[in-house]
Amino acid sequence: MINRRFALLAGVAFLVSTIAFELPTDAKGGGGEVRLIAFLGGSPTQPLASGKAVYRKRDTSVRLSVEVEDLRGVRRVNVSVGGVNVGSARVAAGTADLNLSGGAVPAVTTGTVVQVFDARTGQVVAEGTF
Repeated sequence: MINRRFALLAGVAFLVSTIAFELPTDAKGGGGEVRLIAFLGGSPTQPLASGKAVYRKRDTSVRLSVEVEDLRGVRRVNVSVGGVNVGSARVAAGTADLNLSGGAVPAVTTGTVVQVFDARTGQVVAEGTF
């Protein structure tokens, strides 16, 4: 019974993690900004992991930030956006942060998948969708 409850909770957490938000452009009408947020949920190997990825594009400036928390036994992560490896980050105190800007940021649209992998094992530790 406990395994069924855990599986149900893990399934609900995964569904919630795939919700993305597209925020409106600049209210002043100047330049406009696109901001997409993907909430990241854990995986079977890291069920407690959570985080978010934020993509921001304004005029010619583009930034991507990915943060994952509550990682256990992971020292380094690789981050993939839309199937493209965009970088890696060291895990400290269970948290990893990756911040990119400019040409290092791939094109992101609603529906783009973000995956965070354990760099040592290659297993997905967290994922979500913009």
